[in-house]
Amino acid sequence: MNYSDFLPGVADIGLRNILWRLYCPVENEAMSLCNHVKSWIPIQRVFEAQPQDGDGDWIWHGKPAQWAEIRLRPKNDDMGIIFHEVFHSTFHESPLWYDSQNESWGDGFCDAFRYYMEEMQLGGQSAWSKNFKTYFGDYNRQKQDKYRGWGSLIVLHNNLDYEKFKRFWIERNKESNTPLSTILGI
Repeated sequence: MNYSDFLPGVADIGLRNILWRLYCPVENEAMSLCNHVKSWIPIQRVFEAQPQDGDGDWIWHGKPAQWAEIRLRPKNDDMGIIFHEVFHSTFHESPLWYDSQNESWGDGFCDAFRYYMEEMQLGGQSAWSKNFKTYFGDYNRQKQDKYRGWGSLIVLHNNLDYEKFKRFWIERNKESNTPLSTILGI
């Protein structure tokens, strides 16, 4: 994606530039995980969400998905939301997405990826990251929340280690016969 397609028209140019500098290495990291599964769905633009929209959405185009765009509400206090949305381009062409027993884990994987990227890019100190960590050890909350709860189960299963998460991602996509709910205890 070109810089001109990244949050064009956003009034706060400083915030746009910060988000761009965060986006580029995280997109490359998410794409690198596709080398072992199927293919990456290219993100062609990131645009500003309208007031009635949510904070972030990943929108695909075509069947099967040919390209995607991210609708984002740029905020200084929640820059990591873009990390979650980027990982949708990894998940939605993976074997796990096409496996009916595991497809519902998409947002959990996106939040797990966000956790690791926030740790690496933002030092793990955002309000979102602190809230995410409150799910560690709270099994009832983990079971009920397909975003942070399931994401925290994935992170804990990998001992908070990003290299283990990457191996887990690759292994689960090679052998998806065992439901993630069985592996992760839901």
